[in-house]
Amino acid sequence: MVVVGFVDKVEVIVAEANQQISPIHCFNDISDLRSTIFEKDNAESLLVLFEFLGTTKADLITQIELIERAIPHAKIVVVSGSADAKIIVEALRLGVLGFISNSTPIKKVLDIICHLDQVTVLCQKTRETLANHFTLNKSSLLTDRETEVLELLAQGLTFVKIGDTLSIGIETVKTHIRHIYEKLDARGKVHALEIARANRLIA
Repeated sequence: MVVVGFVDKVEVIVAEANQQISPIHCFNDISDLRSTIFEKDNAESLLVLFEFLGTTKADLITQIELIERAIPHAKIVVVSGSADAKIIVEALRLGVLGFISNSTPIKKVLDIICHLDQVTVLCQKTRETLANHFTLNKSSLLTDRETEVLELLAQGLTFVKIGDTLSIGIETVKTHIRHIYEKLDARGKVHALEIARANRLIA
C-alpha cells in the first residue's frame, strides 16, 4: 500500500494497518512519490490511500493525474474533509475506487482498505452528500457561479478565499453575494444559507 500526504488520522490508520498490510510506502506529498520507481507488476496491484487537502476540482484532477503517472493502474482511495459534491463526483469520474470522509472512524477506514476490491467504496457521509447533490432544486434562480459562491460560503470560506478558489477578484465575489441576497430576499449570510438549504439550492 502507498500512503500519500498522510497526517494526523491517516498516520494512525497506517500504524493500525501495519499489522495487516505490508509493505506500506509512506510519502509526505506527491513530489516525493514521483521520485520513487515502482516495479510495474507490483505497481498495478498497489492501493494508494491519498489524503486530498485541496479545495477545487482542478486541484483534485492535478493530484490524481500525478499519482497515476507515478503509479499507473494503481487503485486509488481518497481520504478528504471536503463536503463538496462536485469534487466527489469528479473523483469518481477520474476512476478512484473510494472516497472516504476524514471523519470516518479509523476502524471503518482500515476495514475498507484491507478488503477493497474493484468496487467503489463511499462512506456514509459521502453517500449523503451525493444524494443531496443529485436532488438539488433544478429551477434555482441562482446562476451556476452564484451557486458555487454560496456553496463555498456555506463551507465557511472568507470572501478572499472564495475569490482565490474560483480565481476571481474579491469585488466580484461581493457582487455575486449581493445578487444572491437579492434573489433569495435574504437579510445576510445566515439567512441566505437557511433559505438555500430549505429550498435545496445547495447540498
